[in-house]
Amino acid sequence: MPDNDEVFDDAREMGALSNEYHDPNTSEERQDEIADAAGEIMKRYAEYREPRE
Repeated sequence: MPDNDEVFDDAREMGALSNEYHDPNTSEERQDEIADAAGEIMKRYAEYREPRE
């Protein structure tokens, strides 16, 4: 389970990826790479949000 610093780092990275993705100068190939990276971050977030036992 990630600690709070890891979660905040992921949130900052998602913001940066979003900005790059929506930049009109970003190629479609790079947008695909960004989408893959964002998907990995979302998987980590989903694991973090799972109920704790």
